[in-house]
Amino acid sequence: DYFSKWIKAEPVATISAEKVRAFLWKNVVCRYGVPQMLISDNGTQFASARVWNFCKEVGIRMTFTS
Repeated sequence: DYFSKWIKAEPVATISAEKVRAFLWKNVVCRYGVPQMLISDNGTQFASARVWNFCKEVGIRMTFTS
């Protein structure tokens, strides 16, 4: 949440686009509903077509920090 500075994170041994997508679905969308925006760094796992398409399908706008 941008206003409260609330973040949601989970440790993983290796981060991948599929893990990001699964995390977003399970820990964000299913618990809190679809967020308006996802802000992330420019990591390839976040900028991948798989995550981009998932966000587009559910209505999340992707924004990158740098």
